[in-house]
Amino acid sequence: MSLVTDARIIAFVPLIEKCLTNEWSIVREFAIGKLLGLLKLPAYAEIGLKMAQEDESSGVRSLALFNIGNVLKDVEMGLRKKIAAYLIKVFYDEGERNTLRHSAYTSILTDMDVHILDRPSAARDLKIPEEVNWELVEKFKEKYGL
Repeated sequence: MSLVTDARIIAFVPLIEKCLTNEWSIVREFAIGKLLGLLKLPAYAEIGLKMAQEDESSGVRSLALFNIGNVLKDVEMGLRKKIAAYLIKVFYDEGERNTLRHSAYTSILTDMDVHILDRPSAARDLKIPEEVNWELVEKFKEKYGL
């Protein structure tokens, strides 16, 4: 994206923010995806974590998990550790949906600076444990004292 495009989208942030509590899950999903994914705004990390933990829609939870890694380095350490702990919790939970575990893993990889082309495709299920870089997951845990 260009600087002009970014500036034009930033002008819509207040409107997008209002969509975070919309009754329709697809609207909430779009909103958190844009704020944490496209725009990478750390101011929305806390609401992103709350949505990842509590939203009734698995799609919203998944997209919040998928994108929260984009802003993890830019939030204060207390919140950073909460988010990191939640990512690890979801990733290791064998009873959790694969899409949520995959999304958590993607944010772990994002935080560990793994290039997007070197991450497993989001278009299909992640094969756990075969496709997981366990060494990187351990480094992530060490980084946040988990």
